[in-house]
Amino acid sequence: MSVKVESFGYMPDGREAKLITLTANNGLITTLTNYGAKLVTLIVPDKDGKLKDIVLGYNSAEDYVNGQRYFGSNPGRVSGRIGNSCFTLNGHTYNLPKNENGNHLHGGIKGFDSVLWDYEVIGEKVSFIFFSPDGDEGYPGNLKTQIDYEWIAGNELLITYHAETDKDTPVCITHHSYFNLSGEDYEKIGQHIIQINASNYLETNKELIPTGGLLSVDGTALDLRKPTSICKGLQSTDSCITSVGGFDHCYVLDDQSPDMKLNALVTDPTTGRKMEVFSTYPCIVFYSGNGCNSIIPGKSGKIAGDKSAFCLEPQLFTNAVNINEFPSNILSPDQKYFHQISYKFSTI
Repeated sequence: MSVKVESFGYMPDGREAKLITLTANNGLITTLTNYGAKLVTLIVPDKDGKLKDIVLGYNSAEDYVNGQRYFGSNPGRVSGRIGNSCFTLNGHTYNLPKNENGNHLHGGIKGFDSVLWDYEVIGEKVSFIFFSPDGDEGYPGNLKTQIDYEWIAGNELLITYHAETDKDTPVCITHHSYFNLSGEDYEKIGQHIIQINASNYLETNKELIPTGGLLSVDGTALDLRKPTSICKGLQSTDSCITSVGGFDHCYVLDDQSPDMKLNALVTDPTTGRKMEVFSTYPCIVFYSGNGCNSIIPGKSGKIAGDKSAFCLEPQLFTNAVNINEFPSNILSPDQKYFHQISYKFSTI
């Protein structure tokens, strides 16, 4: 394992962002930046051993500031949507910034993805650290968050989330890389085969805000319990697909244990790459990159278009802060937030 740190450009306020490269002993590479604790590149082999970058991203910190904010990000304090941009906790109503159709998405206008994090390299692990003060984006409590990246067993990228607070506050952090196993310069994801270990998904209103209900995947295009072509799902006339222009659903995993377990797997028959997603979370969002737009050219010089990449985002129940029937996402001062996500790579 080797670690290299270099300049990645500058923030609008003049502070320098860094690019940290982690190279596993078998040659797999990921690069990270302390701007948003983002994953910038992920280079893994195909069935012939050819290495290629499989995540969307940019070539400099300046491009990340001006481009698609969620590429490779870790949205927080709360990932996903909070209905009406408010919640009530301990008798007090907290109003949050409205940044999507009157609702609050992925931590707000300046979430965890849009700030410069401190970092340290400890052995073969990179730790990003951010202090979010009481009132930040409307949330209560001083929150200290740490995100660790490391290669384990040579082919598995492990991301570990820690957080502590001095006041009750909602916390739900996930990873939001946009993947294309054919390569980040490949234009479509329809050839991929996906499987998600979930029999139910969260019912939502027309603004994609969970209502509190669970719906079965039985008989719908959302049934991915067996390996299924993404293209087949995207071509479905099922209303659950057409109403959002593709997949953008929070699946409730069949295994609700807090243990590390397999959430989903994706294969690309063209290159033979296989990605397995494990986590300690109870849910996973599958997003097929509907309306994906990189705004400015990405690493390969192309502007990413509709359904050019997909996201698999393990997380807690979306909008749980407003739905009593969902497991709570409130972190209290006597608790420590600890979750893990791993992306394991191999070939078929």
